[in-house]
Amino acid sequence: MKQQQNHSRVEQFLEEVCERVRAKELHEEIKEELRAHLDELIEGNLSQGMSEEEAVKQAVVCMGEPDLIGKGLDKVHRPRTDWGMLAIIGLLSVIGILAMYSVQMSEAELTRMLNFFQNKIILTGIGLVFMTLLWALDYRKLKKYSESLFVFGIGILVLAPFIAEKINGATAWIMIGQTGLHIPTIAIMAMSIGLAGIKPAKEWGWKESIVQLVCRGVIPFVLLMKMNSLAFAAVYTAIFVAFLWITRRNVAQIMTFGAGFTGFIYFIVVGSDYYNYYVTMRLRNFLVPWNDPNGEGFMLQQARNAIHSGGWWGQGIGTPNRTIPYVQSEGMLPYFIYCFGWLAGIAVVMLILCFIGKAIETTYRTKDEFGKRLSFIIGMLLIVQFVWTVLMTFGYAPFVGLTIPFLSYGGTGQVLQFATIGLLLSIYRRRDTIPTSWMPNTINQIK
Repeated sequence: MKQQQNHSRVEQFLEEVCERVRAKELHEEIKEELRAHLDELIEGNLSQGMSEEEAVKQAVVCMGEPDLIGKGLDKVHRPRTDWGMLAIIGLLSVIGILAMYSVQMSEAELTRMLNFFQNKIILTGIGLVFMTLLWALDYRKLKKYSESLFVFGIGILVLAPFIAEKINGATAWIMIGQTGLHIPTIAIMAMSIGLAGIKPAKEWGWKESIVQLVCRGVIPFVLLMKMNSLAFAAVYTAIFVAFLWITRRNVAQIMTFGAGFTGFIYFIVVGSDYYNYYVTMRLRNFLVPWNDPNGEGFMLQQARNAIHSGGWWGQGIGTPNRTIPYVQSEGMLPYFIYCFGWLAGIAVVMLILCFIGKAIETTYRTKDEFGKRLSFIIGMLLIVQFVWTVLMTFGYAPFVGLTIPFLSYGGTGQVLQFATIGLLLSIYRRRDTIPTSWMPNTINQIK
């Protein structure tokens, strides 16, 4: 009876502490840590000759006011909102809608027929719903589905030749009415989350390393190349290499992986007559675009002309520019600068740099290893697209079919970009709710 009474006193103290902590997922761990701390104090009191009841009472008193401890723990471990990230994405989304309105107001009959502006608003709304849902989701629940998500990504790439339609040379679209689902975008998103949850490379043996390299790196690359999605194969390759780097075993392993993977890519791309011609033409016309100004070098030349013509203040909203192909997608940033000027272009680039900084901050400050890897990998998914599209706009990278996130028009891509942001916000929200031997120091600071 006495034991139960003493236990009740401790449990009451623990409940009063946890009432003030809003991160409910931490309650049990907080109680365990506090119990351990109380046990030490009780043992010390008993060794001084106190009765059990007095030892428990003094231990609880020594811990301090439960209300004060609870408030302190809540302050340290409360869920956080990355308002900076939200502001950046909000501004990019508004800019994207404004840019699409400008496209809609141009004289191109095709853009009026496709109703880019209204569709952009609808897709932004759908994307925000996905972002909010994933923001509220505890991202750690995704870890147990890592293998399933990766297999799903591989599976739809395997099925693509049988279920997808060929559009613009790539067999990569599943059409549902007038809506198209872009298979590479969905597959890369699923495989990226899957990569974050698997065993880190530093724990692989050499035999397992070869299997992982083939299954996680080579096979997705080959499947994407078979769909004629060279740009997305390059994006996934960058993500996979980034995963190897942050979970590396040692430098020698990474160098071996890199050499083997690069050699295989070289064999597939350069060893194929089609891809050899395709890559050679792209590279040659990127380096010397004036050799084929009406062919492969046309896009680069027109982008440069549009940017040059924009001036500091631009030509005005809705100004048509029929020389830029695909103004709603690949040509969005050159067209945006043409209409709104160099200052607007600089503002967009600065927002992109701020996004990169926020993504790096989220990764750096996250305590949970799965969260850290997930943040890094899905951050890379957007960063590669941002950096490549900006570089190709200014002539420092070839046009390869990538679009600038949040600004360009796109169905699947735009929705999944918002979903990616939702995951980053979820990771940031819980970055301080992962206990890592914090309790004793935190309690001492509160007291």
